[in-house]
Amino acid sequence: YLREGNLIIIESTVPPKTTRRIYNYLNNGRRIYMAYCPERVLPGKILKELVENDRIIGGVNRESAELAKEIYSSFVDGNIYITDSTTAEMVKLMENTYRDVNIALANEFAKICEEIKVNVWEAIALANKHPRVNILNPGPGVGGHCISGAPYAHCPSSPHARASPVHRPR
Repeated sequence: YLREGNLIIIESTVPPKTTRRIYNYLNNGRRIYMAYCPERVLPGKILKELVENDRIIGGVNRESAELAKEIYSSFVDGNIYITDSTTAEMVKLMENTYRDVNIALANEFAKICEEIKVNVWEAIALANKHPRVNILNPGPGVGGHCISGAPYAHCPSSPHARASPVHRPR
């Protein structure tokens, strides 16, 4: 079904260099285009955020990025930022890992507060009075289809990732 001139866009969370590897496999003499455009929507607000959120477009080459930008510009009101596909893949993992670590931190604070009989909600509210602190509310755990896997998706591309602060506390 893939024909010359087609544009393939990946939105799923993937390890860095995945889009490039798929492109290299599929582009055996055919002129095809490929881009990675990470999904940035919150379940329950998909249509609103699909239109309003800024988007990142990572092309395997400039032509691919421009073609993808043309499509996204037709429905995205937010800013559109162009980069290469590997950088865009890494950005998505960074965003998800940031959320993962911060949710895990809030949950750890909740466990500690419970052990020492401190009201976690009051403690977080007071800590968040600091201008550079924004502790999230604790919840049932770190999860979801994107966030929980993000810290581990770095591993195929970097042998040093397992030594990172993301993996040490796990």
